[in-house]
Amino acid sequence: AQDLAQQGTEKDFIDEPDLTINPRFNLTGAQLSLITQKLAYAGICNHKKANWRRGTAQMLDITHHAVRRNFGPMHNDKEIWLTIKNKDFNKPFRTFLWKALHKNLKISSYWLHIDNYEHRSTCHKCEVLEDLDHIILECDLAGREIVWNTTKNLWLKKHDTW
Repeated sequence: AQDLAQQGTEKDFIDEPDLTINPRFNLTGAQLSLITQKLAYAGICNHKKANWRRGTAQMLDITHHAVRRNFGPMHNDKEIWLTIKNKDFNKPFRTFLWKALHKNLKISSYWLHIDNYEHRSTCHKCEVLEDLDHIILECDLAGREIVWNTTKNLWLKKHDTW
């Protein structure tokens, strides 16, 4: 050690120390003590790419046309997604809207691929494929008219025309 120290004092140039950080100790990413669940989830959502779904694209197109016909143009899909997240809707209804836009409700062709449950895919009264349009707009089962009258009454509390 004495010899090495002597050699170091006799050098014309000072050796630069190695300041590189061992990759095992070079920590990157979020500091867990400062991160919130909302921030972490947003980071995950920004990192992963959403899969394109044909059913979702179809429902978004239908929604765009319906909104344009009744209320005027809507700029993009993001507006639809933000609208269904609105806190004016309760959580079960927001979940229903999300599933409806993704064609993820357990109706219609969902049941065609499950043995012994195929009969659930058709309307028992009308004998047609029971999709969301049929359930909400077309079928003449007893409860539909009550739902639409209630919907109309709620709508008229905030708006002038139905």
